[in-house]
Amino acid sequence: MAGVLTGYIMYDMTHYFIHHNKPAISYWKNLKAYHVLHHYKNPKLGFGVSNKLWDYVFDTVLYADKKSE
Repeated sequence: MAGVLTGYIMYDMTHYFIHHNKPAISYWKNLKAYHVLHHYKNPKLGFGVSNKLWDYVFDTVLYADKKSE
C-alpha cells in the first residue's frame, strides 16, 4: 500500500510540475509540449505524464503534426 501511495504522489507531483512550471531542461520541455497536446489535441491519446513508455506499450502515443510544431 505504501508503494502505491508513493507512486501516486510522485505521479501527481510530476503532473503538477508539468502544468505549473516552465521547465529549463529539454526533457521536461518536450514532455510538457507532449502533455499539452494530450489536453488540447486529443485527450484519448498521450497519457504519459512522466515519460512516454506506457504510451508505446498501450499504443496511445500522440504524434504532433507538422502544423503544431
